[in-house]
Amino acid sequence: FDPSLLSTMPSTTMDAWVAAMTGRPPADTGVAGNEYFIREKRQFACPAPISFDDADPTLSIYTDHYLDKLVEVPTVYERLRQREPHIQIWVVMNHLFRGADRMLLARRTAIVKAIEGFVSKEFDELDAKPSPALFETLDSAAVDVLLDHLDKDPLPDVLTLYLAGTDLYTHQAAEGPDAARRWYLKTVVDKQVGRVVDVLRKKGRLDREWVMVIADHGHTQVVHDKQHALGEAAMDAGPPTLLRQAGFRIRPLKQDVDDKDPFSAVLAYGGATAYVYLADRSTCPGEKDVCGW
Repeated sequence: FDPSLLSTMPSTTMDAWVAAMTGRPPADTGVAGNEYFIREKRQFACPAPISFDDADPTLSIYTDHYLDKLVEVPTVYERLRQREPHIQIWVVMNHLFRGADRMLLARRTAIVKAIEGFVSKEFDELDAKPSPALFETLDSAAVDVLLDHLDKDPLPDVLTLYLAGTDLYTHQAAEGPDAARRWYLKTVVDKQVGRVVDVLRKKGRLDREWVMVIADHGHTQVVHDKQHALGEAAMDAGPPTLLRQAGFRIRPLKQDVDDKDPFSAVLAYGGATAYVYLADRSTCPGEKDVCGW
């Protein structure tokens, strides 16, 4: 309800959450979308792949600090710790947690099923009606682990709880984003937040806490079929074909390629917008010339 808080451009999950958790825009954080190309390193960054079907990069956010390593500015947690070295910070399920004392995760099986379910629906079953049960299970499991720690351990000074199901379900719901978001907030999020509120109230902490409720981005209704799904067409149609006909060599739609791959154009998808990176082909005119960026 605060109109001064704006999402990023592009308004996609990873760059928006990084902006929220650093207070800096993508131009400063270095995280420019769910997918983007770091030209200086010839590195394709994809904390949330859109152009190809693979849940591993997103899972590596939690297992290998993938997103933490991409962010080029201090997080809010690091800035708080500079001012208050002994502050206790817990993060539950949020993608960016560098500087926190604890990262609390839902059961691994719940995370894997939700992410893989989201990816497979996006790529393979655009006409199917996804069940919200996968995502409700994920959010419930996240709150379960949080309540377990709140019950046993001294309470933290800072707590970030991310309920991912609102975003994951709304992206694909057959009823459209507005109806899906309202239903999920009322049916799932309200109940799960209520569980946390009850515990904090019983421990006498609720009246001494600042509580902020934020989101990463809104959702815009789109035509949800294969004819309009540019990412679904992969390398055989749409933008890749257009670029190829213009003489560019397209980087394969995957996270890693060989260092000697001679691509001269890179596509990075991002929902309503996409990035197109084009090399100066005068520096790599041969079919096997590796382009500089």
